[in-house]
Amino acid sequence: TATKKALRINSNLKPEILITLDTNTRELKIKGIDSLGLDTDTFKYILSVMGNSGNGNANETGYYGMGFFSFVKISPRIIINSYSLESGEKWACIAKSALKFETLPEGSFKPLDKTGFEITLSVKNELKIEQIETMISEVSLLSRVKTTLIIDGVNKPLTQYESLEAYLKAVYSDYFKNESKYSIMYDYIDTDDFELIIGHIGGSHTGLKRAFLINVPIELDFPRYDFPKICLLNIKNERKFRPSADRERFNEQDEETIIEMIKEKNFNVSDRLPELNNLFEWYDL
Repeated sequence: TATKKALRINSNLKPEILITLDTNTRELKIKGIDSLGLDTDTFKYILSVMGNSGNGNANETGYYGMGFFSFVKISPRIIINSYSLESGEKWACIAKSALKFETLPEGSFKPLDKTGFEITLSVKNELKIEQIETMISEVSLLSRVKTTLIIDGVNKPLTQYESLEAYLKAVYSDYFKNESKYSIMYDYIDTDDFELIIGHIGGSHTGLKRAFLINVPIELDFPRYDFPKICLLNIKNERKFRPSADRERFNEQDEETIIEMIKEKNFNVSDRLPELNNLFEWYDL
């Protein structure tokens, strides 16, 4: 959202995310470059509604409890450094808790040289470095913002895809490169509220079922039976399909709605077989 708004203001920007981690000091820095940033007034407003899952105004930051509470869970100390694209303001603060921040005086911090936002965390000891690296890899998968991860000075390549379809074709590359004797069938459905890929594959290849909420992985209990073997879902509208406050999964009612929606979009393989040039592409006869 921040990068999209920044590009609407200045189309010449090249947004990217730089993440650095020092395993000795356990310092984690997340830096948005050529992004929107925040001015202090906006930040104070965010804090006034942050974590309020009863917030009925979908235009307010903090909708459904999203905010700095997530960072407090992994770090007892948070430093925020911002350079606002809209106001030009450069400022920083240190967190005493999820809702208590102390503004740092000028000269006590290094201002950002490009618009954006930097968060510095001291990661709690109970969190394993491997967990952090895995989480970053997962979140970056469909972020569509160039992301670089550096651990102890070493660049850790991240796999990123521009779309769900690109992700599908990478996982089943042997099918799309005609290196498999079997075939793959799928529908790509794109609406204002979601994008969905439903597919079936010949042979015994492992299926692929994953859900994303605005390009970020989220848990979804896919049925094991009577369900497409391939199902990639990206929810675009979290007002219609609401996540839990921690954004780890959808609420129970909306999850049921999503599953039924997917079932309605599914198709029968038998209806598509005539589209294949050779039935042996599907059945191992």
